[in-house]
Amino acid sequence: MTTVAVICEYNLFHNGHARLISAIKERFGEDTCVVSLMSGNFTQRGLPAATDKYLRAHAALLSGSDLTLELPAPYAFSVAERFATAGVELADKLGCIDYLAFGSECADVSRLTLTAERFSSEEYESALKAALSTADGEESYIRTRQRVYEELYGEIELLPNDQLGVEYLTALSKTLVRPAVFARTGSETATESRAAFLSGDDAALSRLVPRSALELYEKAVPASYAPLSAAVLSFLRLADPATLAGYEGMNHDLAYRFVRVAKESRTIDEFFDTCATKKYTRARVRRGVLNCMLGVKADDFSTVGHTLVLSANEKGCELLSRMKKCSAVPVYTKGSSVEDVISARSDALYTLALHESAEAGAILRKSPIILK
Repeated sequence: MTTVAVICEYNLFHNGHARLISAIKERFGEDTCVVSLMSGNFTQRGLPAATDKYLRAHAALLSGSDLTLELPAPYAFSVAERFATAGVELADKLGCIDYLAFGSECADVSRLTLTAERFSSEEYESALKAALSTADGEESYIRTRQRVYEELYGEIELLPNDQLGVEYLTALSKTLVRPAVFARTGSETATESRAAFLSGDDAALSRLVPRSALELYEKAVPASYAPLSAAVLSFLRLADPATLAGYEGMNHDLAYRFVRVAKESRTIDEFFDTCATKKYTRARVRRGVLNCMLGVKADDFSTVGHTLVLSANEKGCELLSRMKKCSAVPVYTKGSSVEDVISARSDALYTLALHESAEAGAILRKSPIILK
């Protein structure tokens, strides 16, 4: 049985995701086991997922995924480079993944590989280090990184999925897991499906997501930053800027900015709008808020130390049995069994983002969705 991993968020799972899974099984055979390594309750841009991780994993299971495992916090809401690297690290540590599949706008493996090799070269790393040491403080790290590449090799001209693919290829070069690149097809986006879901536009949602998952979404409790507004603003208004500066992605300038703007803001959207600048993107601000509230420090990114089973079918359960013998990390089936403070805090905070209130331990006590 060939095993193919997909690093994903499924926020929300839409027709494009289903087509990728279908294409994987068409290329490698129907007996292929597709393993979705999915973000938990907070996503890479620092946002609460539109629905909780178990429901998203259930939707994936109904639409072709055989096994969904969690890419844990805080990697799930980290910068793209770290998000991709952590996903590849987890795939490698499971000990039974043959391929990592991902969609790409250009689907040109040679081009993506060349770009990945350049980003990993000593020439580039030296130039980036020099650029960061002389930065004027007005340019974001992402923009500095891209500018240095363009100065050395010319314009990148890669679309978002291509750029993430480059990060995957860079990380895969240090493992035995092989890449499997697929041309991205269709026009559906997670942003579009998420907006339809959160606005209650059932007609639009039915066009964007697989029919197998539609009923789940129609009954789901949505989540967003709006219910978290008071919790975030009160936390930051009372915070010590010097303490905030010690968390991942923070510095003294941003820490003092957080506290000052929180005292002046009436809503979380107003806070994000005011805090964001050319240097501090909205995504960085949102991730910074999460890192502060959850107590995430640089040491928490040393290694991916576990994963959690979110959903599985019969084929996925068979693979789980194999993982017991070959995985280099614990594969938990209950969130309450996970010995990780950041993950527990993340799930507890997410319950405040739900549009229907829930107690802090509600998600920790959930069990995987198993369909046989």
